[in-house]
Amino acid sequence: MEVHVENPRGRVPVSLILDDSCPVVNLTHYWIRDCWDLVHAPRGRAQRIPWQDLPREIPADFARKFADWAAEDGVRGKFSVVPMPAGLGRVDQGIPGIPDAKLAEWMGVIRERIAPHFDLTPEMITHTFAVDLDTWRMLPAMEQMGWTRGKSAEDLTCYLTAALEILRSAGIAAEGVTSPGGFGEGAIEEYARATREACFAVNGLRTP
Repeated sequence: MEVHVENPRGRVPVSLILDDSCPVVNLTHYWIRDCWDLVHAPRGRAQRIPWQDLPREIPADFARKFADWAAEDGVRGKFSVVPMPAGLGRVDQGIPGIPDAKLAEWMGVIRERIAPHFDLTPEMITHTFAVDLDTWRMLPAMEQMGWTRGKSAEDLTCYLTAALEILRSAGIAAEGVTSPGGFGEGAIEEYARATREACFAVNGLRTP
């Protein structure tokens, strides 16, 4: 008997993975301003993109248009939400310099239009510098550049829990986590355990 294997609905399934997404804040502007030299200068690439020319904000209408397209064309995947974009402020408590109405509009688009089609995850806390959870001040170490090296599973569980709790406080029950760059470097087993424990503790997920 001849057998043919067909894809669902006769189409090739594709998962669209979107990283670095931040409500209102254009992370690229701040990442190039604050982190470019730390990442690229040691590799002999010190010429920075002119971050001053990049907008500081991305309007909610941009996200809404993306959500409309995804809904119309049946697009599914993963969408990051950075809980404290570039360390400027927490999405559940307001971001200094950004009107509350702008942030609320963006978060509404994420919850109402994007969440039905995409798994939502924090991309750790700032996607730039790591945060001291006692003071909520930035540390002189980037989340994605070896900060996790030597960290215990307990340390990382606390950090991931904080990221997940910020989103939950903002009305988003994340489906897992996304690693910003090299987050987890030097502590992969600890990171895996922390992901499991934090996702279960905050959102009751047994398979994040």
